[in-house]
Amino acid sequence: MKRKWLTVGIILLLILLAGTPITGRPHNRDDVIPPVTTISFNPPEPDGENGWYVNNVTVTLNATDNESGVNITKYRIKGESWKIYTEPFTLTEDGNNILIEYSSIDAVGNTEPVKNETIDIDRTKPVIALNYTWEKFGNNYLIHITAVCSDATSGMAKV
Repeated sequence: MKRKWLTVGIILLLILLAGTPITGRPHNRDDVIPPVTTISFNPPEPDGENGWYVNNVTVTLNATDNESGVNITKYRIKGESWKIYTEPFTLTEDGNNILIEYSSIDAVGNTEPVKNETIDIDRTKPVIALNYTWEKFGNNYLIHITAVCSDATSGMAKV
């Protein structure tokens, strides 16, 4: 009886060592090529002037692996902690050179080198303050108008 259980145990161990993943899909042990991940934005091009996005930007990551298949895709924004990518995400915060890093790992553990893109988003309108003073010269008035303009993210292109 002990010999039967030993035989069953050895068979189970060999099955586990054969590399059959939980998905039931066999791994190609000859796979040495990491996945390839691409990034795309919506809108696809900046919708403001001078390369700036002025609306929210949806980010989509697409990973492919022709051998063992993609196991996981991860990303991070501005050096924060890594997140597992499951669906497109939306960037809503203003920023100059917002860093998006991403990478995928295939089913046998080949890891794609980390790739990155930067994006500029400025959804906040500039602030314009008008100040004036006036002086009376006889029957006429001289009005001095001063405009103070600022934009915290992309700066002022023109006034």
